[in-house]
Amino acid sequence: MLISNFYNLLKFMEKSKIVAFLRQLTPPDRKRILTYFKRPYFTQKHPELYALLTYTLENAATPAALEPQKVFTGVFGDNEPYNDLKLRHSASVLLQHAETFWVNYHLETDELERGVRLMELYRQAKLVKHYKNAQQQVQNCLQKEVHQNAAHYLIKYRVYRNTDNFSDNRNDPAKQEYVCLADAALDRFYLLSKLKLACELHSLQMLVKTPHEIATLDMVQQLAVQNPYQQEPVIALYYHALQTLLHPDTAQPHFEQLKQLFITHSSLLNQTEAAQVYYLALNYCATRINKGEGQYWAAIFDLYQIGAEQMLLLENGEILPWNYKNIVTVALRLGKTDYAYQFLHQYHPFLPEAHRQNALAFNLAKYHFACKQYAQALQKLQEVSYDEIFYSLDARLLLLKTYYELNEFDAMEALIDSFRQFLNRTRLISRQRQTTYRNLLRFLRQFNRIAPANRKQLTQLLAKIEQTPYVAERNWLLEKIKEYGKP
Repeated sequence: MLISNFYNLLKFMEKSKIVAFLRQLTPPDRKRILTYFKRPYFTQKHPELYALLTYTLENAATPAALEPQKVFTGVFGDNEPYNDLKLRHSASVLLQHAETFWVNYHLETDELERGVRLMELYRQAKLVKHYKNAQQQVQNCLQKEVHQNAAHYLIKYRVYRNTDNFSDNRNDPAKQEYVCLADAALDRFYLLSKLKLACELHSLQMLVKTPHEIATLDMVQQLAVQNPYQQEPVIALYYHALQTLLHPDTAQPHFEQLKQLFITHSSLLNQTEAAQVYYLALNYCATRINKGEGQYWAAIFDLYQIGAEQMLLLENGEILPWNYKNIVTVALRLGKTDYAYQFLHQYHPFLPEAHRQNALAFNLAKYHFACKQYAQALQKLQEVSYDEIFYSLDARLLLLKTYYELNEFDAMEALIDSFRQFLNRTRLISRQRQTTYRNLLRFLRQFNRIAPANRKQLTQLLAKIEQTPYVAERNWLLEKIKEYGKP
């Protein structure tokens, strides 16, 4: 028990809320919070809070320096005996003040939200001149605002309600006008919010099916296609996105509308929302491609180009390795080798550092293979680390194909054996996916042992492959067998 308490004590500061809070701040935010705490209220009246802040910021990445005794000494000096309660209290108070700074800073930098809040406060205080000034500032902000998302209409609703409630003259016709304007803004906020929530729920239910439903969704969908709402491009965006989720097998017209609306009007959404709608369209294409609908290859390539141009593929300034790989795969499949090569190098710096070398080497190998530069592909594959499971699998598949193209059949046979051993050992991939790879290895070995003149065996092998549900690189294998059997 004593050992456990001692261990928990040592971990207190490292695991504390204030340390977690400070670690997530960006470098500019760290400078801002230091400036905030440099005020005399902290440096003179509560110097322990400023000292605790600076010590924690300087040592946030060094767990050993965050042992409570070291923190206490760094804040209160060598002469004061360690007091756990005092340290915990100081950390709690520091977090409260840091949270106040954080909220106030983001409120101050959100000019529109700040202006609307001032309107509300001045209206309640009946300060007419102050209210009119705040109202004018908000109107100026709204004129500059490009987004027409749900948040935009909620702001408008609050502005119109404030304008309506500011006047006590019930005989003023303008009062009725602002009531109706508030009502129209609220309708659009409601419709957009419901459609967006429905998209989120049904997107999640593609992964885990649950009985949860969005209330009144049928009514919302009916409203979305009626005047005046059908004229709102953002409402139309979410409506068509939702149809691709609800009725995927018959949603091609909705997808085409979604794609065109996104190209034309994605700027009406903020970056986060644009990325969410973008991935709905992207995932719809991927689903149709997985069902064998080849016409969606061109559509998904168009979307990838849009995502690259608008930086929608970046998350926290980085591109996910599988997005990097998928774009290259699609471009190469469509024969757009120049685009693939340019993209590989342009987006290479945006990859997470841990994946950067592997991703570039593997995807360059794919590029060289597509260009029939098999020796260069082999050279790049030798640079790929097999530590990460999916690089390991994909690199082995590409290596098999490269050995075949180079007529290195002994090396290909040896790789088939080692690939099988790897599949026997690994527990990191599903049984179905294992079956997909095993079927390829089995059929490739059979193919390698059939003489070109034996048309009967080649025909039988083609029929087996076409009838087998799960075969990795099926199209490539069928193509090679057909070429092999030509006179």
